Amino acid sequence: KGCSGDRLGQGYKISESRGCLMDKTQIQAIVAAEKRAAIGSSTSSDLTKQRSDALDYYLGDMDELMPTTEGHSRAVSTDVSDTVEAMLPPLMDIFTGGDEYVEFAPVGPEDEEAAAQETDYVNHVFMNENPGFLILYNFIKDALLSKNGIIKAWWEKVESVEKETYRNLDEAGYSAIASDPEAEIIQQTPYTDEMGMARYDVVVRKAYTKGCFKAANVPPEEFGISSAAKDIPTSPYCYHKFQRSVSQLIQEGYNKDDVEGLPTTSTRGQEDTEEGRSRDTFADESDPSTTVNKAMRMVDVTEHYIRLDVDDDGVAELIKVVTAGSSEKMLGEPEEIDRMPFHSITPFPMPHRFFGRSIADLVI
Repeated sequence: KGCSGDRLGQGYKISESRGCLMDKTQIQAIVAAEKRAAIGSSTSSDLTKQRSDALDYYLGDMDELMPTTEGHSRAVSTDVSDTVEAMLPPLMDIFTGGDEYVEFAPVGPEDEEAAAQETDYVNHVFMNENPGFLILYNFIKDALLSKNGIIKAWWEKVESVEKETYRNLDEAGYSAIASDPEAEIIQQTPYTDEMGMARYDVVVRKAYTKGCFKAANVPPEEFGISSAAKDIPTSPYCYHKFQRSVSQLIQEGYNKDDVEGLPTTSTRGQEDTEEGRSRDTFADESDPSTTVNKAMRMVDVTEHYIRLDVDDDGVAELIKVVTAGSSEKMLGEPEEIDRMPFHSITPFPMPHRFFGRSIADLVI
C-alpha cells in the first residue's frame, strides 16, 4: 500500500549487506568529531551571526547598531523586509504559476505516454501528498534571508493499523476473513438469523506498511556540512539536528528501552539558538521539555550522513547514522544509503564554496 517509486535515499542495514567491520563506538566517535568540525555547528560562528543579523533586520530590529535609551524614539528600517517580500511573489510565480511544477520530457515517440504519466504523478505527489507550495515558499525565503535554503527529501515507511467492521457475515464470508493472514479478528459476535443460519459480526485489525516520498524544509540552524564540501551530493559529511518525542522515535522502530533512557532535551529547540530567537516575532517563555507527558517528552536527535569505510574494503560508503541525547548515543544500526537527502539553493553562489550570499546580505 502507498506510493511506488525508487528508494530515494532509503537505506538498508549494513549488517544485512556486506557486513560492518567497524565498531559502533568508533563510528559514534567519528560522527561526533565530524559534527563538531562542520560548518553550522558553532553557535558563535560568523555564519550564525550574519544569519541572525539578517533576521533582525528583516523584523526591523536595529537595536544592535542603533541603540536607544529609555524614553527616546527607536530607529526602524524595513528595507530588508520590503526587498525580500517584493521578490517572493514573482519568484513563486516562476515555480508555481503553471499547472505543472515538473515535467518529464520524452526521449522518443514511444516515451510520450509514460512521460505524461510520470509528470502527472510526480506533480500530484509533491503538491497534494506533500505541502509543495509551502515547501517551495520556505525554500526560497530561507535562501533570500539566510544565504541557503535547504530541503530534505526522503522515502518514508510508516506502519499503520486500520480497523474494519463486518456485519451479518455467513460461514463463507467469516472463513474468508479468518483465513486472511493480514487480518486479525479482535472482536466477534456469532448469532443465528431468522432462517436459523449462523451469522457473524466481526471487527478486524489490519496492519500494513505504507511507503511514500516526503519533503520538508530544514531550518538553516539545524543543518551542518563539512568545511571541505563544495556541494551536497559530493560532501563527505552532512548532518540534520532536530527534536523528536519519545513516542515518535519508538514508532520509527528504535528500541523502546534505549529511547526511554535518553535525557530530555535541555533546550527549547530552535528558539534556544541565536537564529531561532531572532526568528521569534513574540516572546514565548514556555518550555516544552518540562512536560509531564512521558510519551511526548522531547529529546535531541541528529542524523549524520557520512562517507565512511565501514567494511574495510578501502572504499568509503555513504552511511546514515542516528544519534541522540547529549552523549550522542547511537540509535539503531548504521545504514548504507545511495544519496544525500538534502538539496540547496542560494541567490548568489560563491565559486568553490557551499554557502553563497543572500539578498539580505546585499541590502544590509
